[in-house]
Amino acid sequence: MISKEDDIILKILCGQEFDEKTFRDFEYQIFSKAKRYGVSTQIFSELKRRKIRSEIFYFDYLLNLKKIKNNFEALKFLAKSGFDFVLLKGFSVAQKYYGDLRIRHAGDIDLLIKESDKDKFLNFLFESGFSTIPLSKIKEKIGHAIQFKNGDISVGVHTWLCDRLFVDIKYEDVETEFTKIKFKNEYIKVKTLSSEWDLIELSCHLFQHAFPLRIFLDISKVILNSHQNAVKLIHI
Repeated sequence: MISKEDDIILKILCGQEFDEKTFRDFEYQIFSKAKRYGVSTQIFSELKRRKIRSEIFYFDYLLNLKKIKNNFEALKFLAKSGFDFVLLKGFSVAQKYYGDLRIRHAGDIDLLIKESDKDKFLNFLFESGFSTIPLSKIKEKIGHAIQFKNGDISVGVHTWLCDRLFVDIKYEDVETEFTKIKFKNEYIKVKTLSSEWDLIELSCHLFQHAFPLRIFLDISKVILNSHQNAVKLIHI
């Protein structure tokens, strides 16, 4: 049986009516689960749209806003490096399908690069003050990314689109487009995946991360807010 807090979360995310008194009674539990599911920022956006004030969701939004600002500045720096990369997930999905970086939770900056550029790009990150984050044994075997950190900034450098346990897809295999990533009065123009490839990448990660709600939500946003070529999807 679905819990009261899960029921409220799903109704908020789906744009359905819900009992505001029940929301107030279970506000902390709803927030706790929303954080665990990775959808707290999206819920705050829906609450704001409905003019429902929640201090705990607002505070979480402010923390996320700070991370977005830091990530945006880091992405500007990376875009000026001269390296050819494709921006994956996070910022790309937020901009193209949510329409606003502030609505979606800010995580790592994930970049897909050419295998031939890997050593030079990693050296560039090391020289820029980044250090690697140790991986688990299983990630060392089948992982597709190297994680870097510099203060509050985390960068995932991918030479494969997803863990190779699922499929072998490299930079050269994907189709890309240019996207303007906007924050306040600034924007950065970077390569992102086409909408068909966004669906493929998110679907692979859906399995890889054991079906989290946040990725289901991302997939629904891609389907609802873009046009996919069915023939191209089948071909991929």
